[in-house]
Amino acid sequence: MRTTNGVASFALALSVACVPLGGGAPGYPLYPNPQVRLPDGRVAHLAGICTGAECIPPIKLVDGQDVSSYGSAFDLLPGCHLVTLGTDIVAGTAYVTFHGSAAPVVFAVRMKAGNRYVIQRDIVENMGRGGRLVTTAREEDAHGASTSIEAVKDEAEIAACRDWHPARQD
Repeated sequence: MRTTNGVASFALALSVACVPLGGGAPGYPLYPNPQVRLPDGRVAHLAGICTGAECIPPIKLVDGQDVSSYGSAFDLLPGCHLVTLGTDIVAGTAYVTFHGSAAPVVFAVRMKAGNRYVIQRDIVENMGRGGRLVTTAREEDAHGASTSIEAVKDEAEIAACRDWHPARQD
């Protein structure tokens, strides 16, 4: 990344620092009996990333529970989880900062033990004429393979996710 000041590098470092990588600090436990930490191989890791020194982590709700005050990284039991992004947005780059609101976005995520799920909001600059907000989501397995996750389009996708069982891994 080329920058004329340290802001972009700082923003990147800040966004990466908020997310536990394999072997990093555990996320906030969103499972029963959280005082007993489960090993990495038994939980799925969920992280919300945004860029900019003032960014608001994108994840607002997990399975209907407001998690916005718990940080940007979470550990969950395998299974279907509904992840809802917050509508208040602050994100930026060295040249563009976005402050505003967006429509709620929901992901129905089939989480598997040991995998990492990343939801990211970024500003994509348009050749010096502002930028646009882009939200992406992906699953990363233990071997580094990454698969995109699409936002929910209808209730049938939520029902299909809820019918899914991690033991089948399909």
